[in-house]
Amino acid sequence: MTANNVNTASLSSLPVELIFRILNFADNKTIIFSFGNVCKRFRSIINSYNQYDIDFQSISKPYFDAVCNFITPENIISLTLSNNNRTTNQISLFLSLFPLEKFIRLRSLTLVDIDENDFHTIFQLKNMIASLSFTFQKKNSIQNPKTLPLIYTIVSNENLQHLDFGLSWNRIEALPWPNQCSLKSLILSSRISFKKFSSILAHSSQLKTFLLQDCIIEDLIEIDRSTTYPQLTSLTFDDSELHMDEFQLLLSLTPSLQHLHIVGGIDLFDADVEALITSYRTPFWIENKHWFVICYYFKKSANYSLYSLPICKTKVKFYPHEDKISCSTDSKFYNDASMTDNVHEMQLNLTDLMAHYDRNAKNALPSSPFFRKMNKLLLLTDNEWPDDSSEYLSTFIDLSCIVELSISVDFDPKNISNTLGNITNLLKRTSNLQSLAIDTSSTNAENICLLVPHHTKHLQVTIQSIDEMKLIVERLKQLSSITFDMLHDINSFLPDFLTWLMEKRNQSTYRNDNGYFSIWFEKNNAQIT
Repeated sequence: MTANNVNTASLSSLPVELIFRILNFADNKTIIFSFGNVCKRFRSIINSYNQYDIDFQSISKPYFDAVCNFITPENIISLTLSNNNRTTNQISLFLSLFPLEKFIRLRSLTLVDIDENDFHTIFQLKNMIASLSFTFQKKNSIQNPKTLPLIYTIVSNENLQHLDFGLSWNRIEALPWPNQCSLKSLILSSRISFKKFSSILAHSSQLKTFLLQDCIIEDLIEIDRSTTYPQLTSLTFDDSELHMDEFQLLLSLTPSLQHLHIVGGIDLFDADVEALITSYRTPFWIENKHWFVICYYFKKSANYSLYSLPICKTKVKFYPHEDKISCSTDSKFYNDASMTDNVHEMQLNLTDLMAHYDRNAKNALPSSPFFRKMNKLLLLTDNEWPDDSSEYLSTFIDLSCIVELSISVDFDPKNISNTLGNITNLLKRTSNLQSLAIDTSSTNAENICLLVPHHTKHLQVTIQSIDEMKLIVERLKQLSSITFDMLHDINSFLPDFLTWLMEKRNQSTYRNDNGYFSIWFEKNNAQIT
């Protein structure tokens, strides 16, 4: 057989069905702006591809516009829209572009910080959505009396299998639960009463996974223990103050439970760490269920925190080792970095942290970071930025994974050069940083512009004047969005700023809300990202 007789298949000759399978593993940017531009056949294929998973969170407005100009709503199966300060008024803009009845294949929908009016607009039509997640712009102040009945209708949809939402205590308690709910997974970013907890489980015979902040049990004696909920296999308390006897009650009511995740809050216990852990060293926890926990006692606040392992809480506060005592039922915890892989957000005080840092003991520091998958970091300081803090942070946090960074710092004029240098050193280590928030009232826009890395796309910063707003917009052209935290009432000057903005960045969207002014920028001679 000669080389000329060998049939070599190329991507362009593959059947459409096989190319569709390949596209299922590619991101939208690659499909639309790369693959589709190779040839006419590929362009035709992506026009008929009907498995698009569109996520518009934290994107630039030019990219949003480009995708909306290309995409056909009939081809979208999953959609994420967001009204947060990085994509101001995105949801209402999207709704103005597409008729809702065209989304005939949509099965998954996520709505971040949606306005109540838009919420009613979206769900005015019957849908086939199987997975829904939503948060309101003002969680604790729902105004429309028709909103709770609408949520009831949504929960009653027999097609809905996964639901993730949060309301205030009063609203969630007032929300009736349908008699025959088809949900298999439910996430409530709220505390609920035991009565509501029981009602949900009693009317959700297919519910397997339930995550909530906490269950409030007022009287153990009056609870009917004869009714159980065997359908539930996974239960998570994200911020619980339950006592052991209350946990035991809930466990007795959910006999099929395989996964239990606990995050304990401030007033959880009144004993020492060893006494708390003893309750979780029984054969039921260790041998039967293989459920392990760790307990922290924080000396300054005299508070306790309890976590099931691996740590299931995504957001934590970090304290220096000298300020806390810990004890775990799993001896491998302290040497197993995978135990913290669920932690994605951390808050810590750099001043407190560096007060315990021994610069002469660098050889004793860990060889690899304990927090490997954290992507959001909030750093606080009591005064000036500590020297060597970036180096120390990198010993227990993989800073290359950080995509969102918030810093609260006092720019003392006497140490401004040193502070700028230390922060710049930190930013050099955050090579994948997308969003930067700088909370300070003691520096100017010039210094802010010096700090912001070129690859950062979103900025939130404190400003004192319209001139500072203009300077930042002019200088930082790489940004796709900005939120200004206005120290002073400058509303009377905003019309002038908006006129200027529309001349510079026409078609940008903006929102002025309670001292915050957010802008989502239109294209500015920059590449779509």
